[in-house]
Amino acid sequence: MMSINKKIINILTKYFRREETDEERKELYTWYDQIDHSEAISQTKINDIQHRTKERLLHSIQEQSSKKSSIKPLWTKISVAASLLLISYFSYNHFVTGDKYRPLTDAQLAAISPGANKATITLSSGEIINLDNLENNQSMTVDNTVIHKDLSGQITYHLKQQDNKSSRTNTMQTPKAGQYHIVLSDGTKVFLNAESKLTYPENFGSGDRIVELEGEGYFEVSKTALHSRFIVKTNWQSTEVLGTKFNINAYKNEDAVKTTLAEGSIRVSPHEQNKKSIILQPNQQTILNQHEFSKHQVDASNVIGWTRGLFCFDGTNSEEIIRQISRWYDIDIEYNKDKNPITYSGKIPKNLSLDKLIKLLNYADINAYAVTNQKNERKLIIN
Repeated sequence: MMSINKKIINILTKYFRREETDEERKELYTWYDQIDHSEAISQTKINDIQHRTKERLLHSIQEQSSKKSSIKPLWTKISVAASLLLISYFSYNHFVTGDKYRPLTDAQLAAISPGANKATITLSSGEIINLDNLENNQSMTVDNTVIHKDLSGQITYHLKQQDNKSSRTNTMQTPKAGQYHIVLSDGTKVFLNAESKLTYPENFGSGDRIVELEGEGYFEVSKTALHSRFIVKTNWQSTEVLGTKFNINAYKNEDAVKTTLAEGSIRVSPHEQNKKSIILQPNQQTILNQHEFSKHQVDASNVIGWTRGLFCFDGTNSEEIIRQISRWYDIDIEYNKDKNPITYSGKIPKNLSLDKLIKLLNYADINAYAVTNQKNERKLIIN
């Protein structure tokens, strides 16, 4: 591995704080490109490289600490710490994974846009409708149902003729970096978050109104003249309401299903018979995982902040918000909660390009930077 002189350490420090010049960034990339990556390296040798690097950098701290200035050693320590973090990251990702990661440039970061209204609807016939291809203020008819896309892009289901029989099901699905707003045939509004799926009848009929959710959805349920129940089914539970506003987070990669009430009243019933139902009041949340089913007091406005275009950190939900960011920007994220847990409380807009998001995260003392490799695999590092 090439030696690391004081100039490189200084550039690494400035790069870590995003204060480097274009020339300094070019010099840093050139230095990194000249590292010999061709040698097959064992895990033992990797550990040895990292140990010797750490010793060399700590020795640099000791040398600087003996000087008269009381300010310079502090910045040298910060410089070395930043360098060690960055060097360790590059070493791990090249030698262990075999992928050569390099930082994304400002232009590349600015080109990564946030998510937008994107979804497909799969009809009962199997036909898939890409809603990007349906013009605003345009309608299509399927059997007795009219599917209309209004000027704002919202999808609304209407019945051509009143029918008390439940009809065939449709499925709306959002990709990563996508979301969508739909009004079902009974007037219920559903805001579907990124990488989510909602299955529902074209027409509910006169019985229970049953939909199925994977991912995350915010529901504003309309009461009907028949006072029929509205039931949302997920893998682990059913949520029963008459007319209310609530949010369900039921992603497969989350370790629990979280159901949060904003208005009205709902009953949450786990599929496991040994767990009793819980009735929620506004600003309460159930958490259901493999071990327990519990109720907690929360700020519902933070939980549904994603529907208002916000990432809402409350000091305890950093992992969940980071996964929101990952889905919204379609980017992998590395975050070690045990090493440096995020305790930030505040709101960050969702409509920012990735470079501006990173600047806001750093401003909030959440250290973040993005890298890519030759396969164009992008990763956001938070530590």
